[in-house]
Amino acid sequence: MPRGRLAGEACKRVSATCANGPAATDAPGDVFAIVCCRLPRVGCAAAVAATKREARRAVERMFDGADYSHCALRHYMTARGGERQ
Repeated sequence: MPRGRLAGEACKRVSATCANGPAATDAPGDVFAIVCCRLPRVGCAAAVAATKREARRAVERMFDGADYSHCALRHYMTARGGERQ
């Protein structure tokens, strides 16, 4: 099973902030930002955008709308091959 699908399924099981599907893109130059929060419980999510800044803002907005706090960026990943940046 592809990594993105596994991550999406795991997110749906443990988080109310997940979209209907995992963050996905067809643009190889895009970047994924992975952010985890600690309160009110541990939750992690990913968002994708053309730049690191846009991707991080998108995932932070997701958590803000769900009243999460104590969030931290875990890492960025390339859309081209999934490598950490």
